[in-house]
Amino acid sequence: MSLITRRRKGQNVHEASLKQYLNESIKILDSNKIAIEKLRLDVIDVEVILAEESDQIAKEVEKRADTIKQVLDEYVENIKSSLKVRTDRNTKCIADLNNRLDHELESCLQDRTKCETCLKDVENNDDDIVVNKAKVLELTLGSISAKKFTLPKSELVRPYIANSTNVKTDDLLSDISNMIGEVNDRTETIQEIKYPTNHVAVFDVPDAEVNAIAVGSSGGKTTPKVWVNQGVSTELLQYSSNGKHLNKIHTDFKVNDITMDANGKLLATSTDCYRLRCLQPMSHGKHMQIYSITDKLYLHSVALSYDGKTIVACGTDAPNYTDQCPNEVVIVEYTPPGKELKRIAISDYIGKVYRIVQTCSNNYVLTFPKDGKVLSVNGLNGEVNAIFDSSDFYRYLPKRTNTVGDASFWPSGICCNSREQIFVTEYVHRLLLMLDKDCHFIRFIGLDHSCPNAVCYNETDNTLWLGDKGKIKVWKIKNTCTNKT
Repeated sequence: MSLITRRRKGQNVHEASLKQYLNESIKILDSNKIAIEKLRLDVIDVEVILAEESDQIAKEVEKRADTIKQVLDEYVENIKSSLKVRTDRNTKCIADLNNRLDHELESCLQDRTKCETCLKDVENNDDDIVVNKAKVLELTLGSISAKKFTLPKSELVRPYIANSTNVKTDDLLSDISNMIGEVNDRTETIQEIKYPTNHVAVFDVPDAEVNAIAVGSSGGKTTPKVWVNQGVSTELLQYSSNGKHLNKIHTDFKVNDITMDANGKLLATSTDCYRLRCLQPMSHGKHMQIYSITDKLYLHSVALSYDGKTIVACGTDAPNYTDQCPNEVVIVEYTPPGKELKRIAISDYIGKVYRIVQTCSNNYVLTFPKDGKVLSVNGLNGEVNAIFDSSDFYRYLPKRTNTVGDASFWPSGICCNSREQIFVTEYVHRLLLMLDKDCHFIRFIGLDHSCPNAVCYNETDNTLWLGDKGKIKVWKIKNTCTNKT
């Protein structure tokens, strides 16, 4: 029953409560308006994407069919060529046979003539054959071949086509379908089409929660490597992109958060500590501390600026792992050696911050797990631009989700890419979210996570890395954005 209805029935409803209700309704309706307008743009883009994909499939089918046709044409030409070789060979054999038969016939006729001549001589001069004539007759008879004619052997080839039964159309279509490939369907949402992801890898790490993860390439190499910290321990493990264990270093502090710069150096914060350290990993488990930064705040999270030139950290004046509440949340930027460049406090908001990232539009996005909020903060004045909280989260929460503990919204790890897509891990419901630059929900990525907590993006190959319990998962984030977005 609405407040207005209750007021009409004579109930005591304060004007302030009514204003609060209306203001909250306006806020929800404004949020709905933004979501609807964004979805309409996505629908337009998806219509273009589907049309383009349909054209691409048609062209690919034609391409594969042309390949089969080319193979068939080559096969026919090869058959024709082989038949010509056979025909030429048979023609030569037949010509040789005719020449031989002509020779045999001519010899046969000549011998017959000789036989007739000798026969006349014998009949006419049977008793008076002189010695010389007898000798001539003997030689003539010796030159006559009166053997019975035998057929000469021929080396003719007679081609024939195997399996000359009629080809069944259905069987032929089935074979062609197997060769070209069938066009099948899969059901996808607008968001899955507009913002596609491809799960490309998963590999095992020790069976513990991943607290922090850092991915990058160094030394001119393009293949990324990943550093992993588990259970807020002093140990950092390095793996290749296919899961091969490469290195392990031990620090003298408990690692809270890590990130990696372009030279392969690690920047790390410790739990409830004022210091930020820069470490240079070396082979055989060794490392060297290059420098450290000490602040008056507890530095909880560290990231690189969107251009990779400066260090971004967030801190509070109270430790996270106590019941003490902070009085301020501050964002600080340093040069790599540790010179402070900027310090801004988040306006009108305090809480226990967990992770931070900077977008390429110079805004900061932070997670506050205990408050159930993701904040986008203006990088110039610290004002809150947008908030994604439990009310937004539950609007899109999948029905199948298994929760850990209570049913609150618990955002933890965060990262973003150059397209200002924001990726947030959610610990309680075991989900990985994609948000846009204004903290509007886009989609979930995967629904089978055990304990997602740390996430990192590698711009070199557009891959998203998730630290789950005992596993590292990798997705390829495809770019299908159109000119409309």
